[in-house]
Amino acid sequence: MFGCCVDSKGKSGGLALLWQKSVEVQLQSFSSSHIDVSVRVEESGEWWRFSGVYGEPDTSKRSEFWKLMRRLHKQSVRPWLCAWDYNEILEHSEKEGGSMRPEWQIRNFRECLTSCELHDLGFRGPAFTWSNHQQDPFTVRERLDRACANLAWSRAFPEARVSHGSSLFSDHLPVLIELCPTPCWDPSGGRKRFRFEAAWLQEPICESIVTQAWTFSSHNKLEEKIAAVSARLGTWGRMFGRETRDIILKLEKSLTADLYSVLTEENKCKRARDKAELTKLILQEEVFWKQRSKDLWLKEGDRNSSFFHAKASRRHQINSIRRLRKDNGEWTVSTVEVQQCILRYFHQVFSSNRPSSDDIRRGTEHLPVVVDPGMAEDLQRPFTEIEVTKALFSMSPLKSPGPDCMPPLFYQKFWHVVKPDVVSCVLAFLNHRILPVGFNATNILLIPKCKQPQSLNQYRPISLCNVVYKIASKSIANRLKPWLDHIIFPSQSAFVPGRLITDNVLLAFETNHFLHTHSKGGKHYMNLKLDISKAYDKVEWPFLRNVLGKLGFPCAFIDLIMLCVSSVSYSFVLSGIQFGSISPQRGLRQGDPLSPYLFLLCTESLSSLFRVAADQGTVPRVAVCRGAPPISHLLFADDTMVFCPARLPTVLNVRHILDIYKLASGQEINLHKSSAVFSHNTPMELQQGLAAELGIRLENRHEVYLGLPTMAFRSKRALFAALKDRIWKRIQGWHEKTLSQAGKATLIQAVIQAIPSYAMSCFRLPKTLLQEFQALAADFFWHDGDRRRIHWLAWTRLCSSKLEGGLGFRDLEAFNLALLSKQLWRLLTRPDSLVSKVLKAKYYPRSHLFDASVGTRPSYTWRSLLAAKDLLIAGCRWRIGTGRSVLVWKDPWLPRIPSFRTLTPMPAGGSNMHVSDLIREDIREWDSELINTIFWPEDCVMILQTPLSCVGRQDLLVWHYSRNGLFSVRSAYHLALSLANHAGPSQDSWNRGLWRSVWQANIPNKTKVFLWRAIRNILPSAGNLQKRRMLESSVCPMCEVETETPIHSFLHCTFARQVWALSCLRWQDIASTELSFESWLLIFHAMGIGVVARDSEGKCLAWLSLTLDRKGSAEMAEAYAAREAICLAIRHQWTRVILEGDCSSLLSKISSEQQDFSDVSPLVYDIRHLACCFESIFCSFTLRSGNAAADLLAKLAMNLEGNSLLLPPGLDTVLRGDLAN
Repeated sequence: MFGCCVDSKGKSGGLALLWQKSVEVQLQSFSSSHIDVSVRVEESGEWWRFSGVYGEPDTSKRSEFWKLMRRLHKQSVRPWLCAWDYNEILEHSEKEGGSMRPEWQIRNFRECLTSCELHDLGFRGPAFTWSNHQQDPFTVRERLDRACANLAWSRAFPEARVSHGSSLFSDHLPVLIELCPTPCWDPSGGRKRFRFEAAWLQEPICESIVTQAWTFSSHNKLEEKIAAVSARLGTWGRMFGRETRDIILKLEKSLTADLYSVLTEENKCKRARDKAELTKLILQEEVFWKQRSKDLWLKEGDRNSSFFHAKASRRHQINSIRRLRKDNGEWTVSTVEVQQCILRYFHQVFSSNRPSSDDIRRGTEHLPVVVDPGMAEDLQRPFTEIEVTKALFSMSPLKSPGPDCMPPLFYQKFWHVVKPDVVSCVLAFLNHRILPVGFNATNILLIPKCKQPQSLNQYRPISLCNVVYKIASKSIANRLKPWLDHIIFPSQSAFVPGRLITDNVLLAFETNHFLHTHSKGGKHYMNLKLDISKAYDKVEWPFLRNVLGKLGFPCAFIDLIMLCVSSVSYSFVLSGIQFGSISPQRGLRQGDPLSPYLFLLCTESLSSLFRVAADQGTVPRVAVCRGAPPISHLLFADDTMVFCPARLPTVLNVRHILDIYKLASGQEINLHKSSAVFSHNTPMELQQGLAAELGIRLENRHEVYLGLPTMAFRSKRALFAALKDRIWKRIQGWHEKTLSQAGKATLIQAVIQAIPSYAMSCFRLPKTLLQEFQALAADFFWHDGDRRRIHWLAWTRLCSSKLEGGLGFRDLEAFNLALLSKQLWRLLTRPDSLVSKVLKAKYYPRSHLFDASVGTRPSYTWRSLLAAKDLLIAGCRWRIGTGRSVLVWKDPWLPRIPSFRTLTPMPAGGSNMHVSDLIREDIREWDSELINTIFWPEDCVMILQTPLSCVGRQDLLVWHYSRNGLFSVRSAYHLALSLANHAGPSQDSWNRGLWRSVWQANIPNKTKVFLWRAIRNILPSAGNLQKRRMLESSVCPMCEVETETPIHSFLHCTFARQVWALSCLRWQDIASTELSFESWLLIFHAMGIGVVARDSEGKCLAWLSLTLDRKGSAEMAEAYAAREAICLAIRHQWTRVILEGDCSSLLSKISSEQQDFSDVSPLVYDIRHLACCFESIFCSFTLRSGNAAADLLAKLAMNLEGNSLLLPPGLDTVLRGDLAN
């Protein structure tokens, strides 16, 4: 044993480094805070660097330690491992107890690691490495010891693992770093499964292999054809995979050699072929690793193979199970033991408790019949090919496959080949209950639920079903989904269309705020947060069948669902190897598209038990204020909250309900993860007694519910500090450092800025915190290896759209307001929802939402929502129906930005004048004489062009800034930017055509970002570096004549001109032309309408041509034409009508059963109303070439107005052309 040491100072400090003789170590430097050495483990191995560090314990001197770290970083470029006691934490979750760590200390540590190009290697074992060993409540524990490495070291040792040990005497835990951990999992324990590779689709021969194996197979059954294709692709794929890497290396070597050879025409052509082939192979390699990384937010094609490879390796590390702790506390030591342990555990989990019929009856007896005959008829109708196709193409292409090893991508890409067999198999199962062999076989993949899982209850079983089964299951789910809002009680918000998770968050926060502020009086209240253990896995099948029957589902539909649930068989997959077989007796699969909806139906039993108990007074509901609807419970899937008075009889009744539900359904409450919170006025003795009666924890407050806080503190910044930690952790990993700058931009947009979105949907986050989020993203975007970080462009410029010279990053403050305004819009448009009723009763019981105020003792969520009220008001206006609800002079109702109000001053006595006073009810038209008398010409034109419905309908509040009249976060975000004076014409938007050509170019994304930087003049050219005082001279180093700028370097430099001269491409300025259509609309305030009626043989039965004295969009003109066509059919008393047009958006609105909020909604409403006059009416889209006759009549309308049975000149010829098309 060899070593070196640094003496201690008294009883503190002191460092020692020891190594074995077989390891080569060269001492580089040392101090009281570090020992730095070069290491080589094997003679043939590469040298790397290790620094053992001891962070300065005195915070006032810790800056000197960070300076030391930065000096060490600059001394070598070798792979670097830097470990041990840093005496600092990286995030707030790394400390427990004591005072909160100052933010500046954490920030200094993070900045040091970033500047040193180091990242945390993570750990296994206990979460904290240091403790003060004092008794509660004075215990303080922190993670002060860690191992960090640079990118080169992590690439050299990708399997490295850090573990925290145990200590009897020291206040620190030992930290073990294993460079190459010895696996207990033996890959030879089974054969790796076939996997369909997305990269194969790049090869034309792949389709021919699939077609031949599928079409010319001697097998007729679907599963046999899939097996035949797998065998053929497997044989070809193994050869393909081996050759790809060899060819890439060969081509790279050839292209490098060509650089030093004489450039002949032959060499030039060969080089072009080699480059094209190399590009294709690199793309295939990138797709290969992307499929394994499961990072689907980043598109391939930008040569991020190293990122995908690193993520795939990391994912494999996380999901691999090297050992398990058995029931007796011992660890498994072999592959066979791991497999046996898994099989035993899940055999027990999936074994039924066999609930008695009486238990099931008691659990479901209060369920009401909610499925009416109309729903039952819809659910039982035969499934169709269209539904099968829709189900398949709604799946994510690269979702993990089931036992057949074929992902959705295979079926989607080769649908023209496999469609007949797949459709036939799926419809045979759905319509005739024919179950092919292996159809419902399922693989289970175990995903860790925590960082350091040791036992199997810390893994989540994810079911990987065959895609063909998932098509069938998804088809059933699509049938069921539209009816869930009618079936599921409002207290459940998960997976129901129209309901959001934020509804429950807002309700839970408001109720907990009531408990916190309820400090007086003799009534005490409590809130129970219940966690259900193994919720999906323990659902009893007889209970599920009984629930479906009680709710009124038809027997045939129940039999189909139970066939899906009970015909499953399980195998397990570890490290790509399949083993074992289990036939379960209970449970729903996590991974089956149908399972979430079936679980919701099961929870209706629990909901009904609480409803009946509340109605009977045994578990009374709680109202947050007078007039608010009382609440007894909230559900989001298996996350349950119960609100009730804090009394012993009530608690006993709650426990009785949970026991009934457990015996009937198999759902068991996890007491260790459940907790109780009481109102502020509840005596502590009563709190402790009731919590003990239930066997759950007593807490001052629930820390989180559905991932968000349930109570607010004075420091809102501290409340959301974990979000900043999550963002920092997401960008500091070494995998992300391998991304190109274009990849970083995508990561920021798709991942980083999405992290706080959920919280921002309910809370207005502090402005300083949002600025810190943006600063982290900006640092990450501009960080470039070991070089100094230069922010070449301000964040506000980066937030501009791509067509205005930015990158489209989000301004988080404006985005926060946009997300909050979405919640207000839901309160406005869904007044019957539970959250709307509660908030209205508490904060604006006698007024409109737009007039709501903060009120007394408001919650943090309500203050946050009110912050977005002005934004919502700025985007809303009235769509006129009857006009009785809208005041002419006070309400926004005209499509005029930004006020939506009249320009005409209000006359005396006009304050109570309604828009209905401007409408002639007898003919449902505007009173033009009255309007021209009262209003200025600008207002007259706008009012008279507003369409009115022939049938009186209610006035609607619509969102002006979207085409369909419905609120969208995107449009609200842009409106928020404009209100904050950010949306004026940018100096960078001078040529939108140029930016469009850059971003739409068919080139890699990183090349687009490079071009963007060149055009913006933010490349590190000599001119730019000289401006930043980083270079003394700005002269171009090539020509040594002019200042180096991007334009000079690529176009004007002598050497650049020589390159262009040798290229087949030529640079030329692009002339841009802008056309204005507004002048035409101002001149011609009219629209022509043409209608042609034909029989089934194409013969013209009638025609109509007229001019309307108004202007509008093309869709508006089409809507007027459609209404006139319907009226024409009614006049002629035709009973069976096909409405044909070339405006697909209008036809979709007419066919839809949903309420329309768009500008044409009055006309759509009329068409739907008049359609009731026909026996049948069908909307059909046709191309304009097939509708030339009606188009001609519309164009002739200005000169030829009227209708007749006689055809206008030339129309007969056009009609014959329509028939041909």
